[in-house]
Amino acid sequence: IKTIHATPRFPELVNFMDGVDGFIADFQASKRLPERATAEHFAYYAEIQKHYPRYEGDLVSSHNDLNYNNILFDGKKVWIIDWEAAFANDRYVDLANVGNGFVATEELEERFLRAYFGDTLDEGKWARYYLMRQTCHFFYAMVMFKMIDVQLPPGATHDASMDTPRLSEFHQQIGAGEISLASY
Repeated sequence: IKTIHATPRFPELVNFMDGVDGFIADFQASKRLPERATAEHFAYYAEIQKHYPRYEGDLVSSHNDLNYNNILFDGKKVWIIDWEAAFANDRYVDLANVGNGFVATEELEERFLRAYFGDTLDEGKWARYYLMRQTCHFFYAMVMFKMIDVQLPPGATHDASMDTPRLSEFHQQIGAGEISLASY
């Protein structure tokens, strides 16, 4: 991640937080799920909107989609693929995406952030990382809902029960190949 962020800055495309806001607005307007199923989640996101420094200007070259499918290891070297979403962005997006997908314990989280920030890791950086992790969860949820709408069988509706595995379990199931995001 540090190597990507150190490259000459990619062109700017969109403010990530504004983009997430747009995806959420589209989702809410679509009425895909009843408001009771999402109200608590969007109330939390409204708190993030109030506090996250979205126009700070500390932009770096960012992949913006570092996940299981885009990080390959051949036994000797790490390969980053699928650069179509790359643009200048908040550094915390790449950190949060890797954290959400690969960092499963508090100990690993500490090591991960220290590897990136070194001795400059402080409470403010921890807080931004935490908030961006939540924001990236919202972003990917909104993207997934757009994708599954195409695959929803005619006349069917989404299950609004929210009876699902915890997020950490879900990540483990994806990593183990037990869940595929390629089908409804």
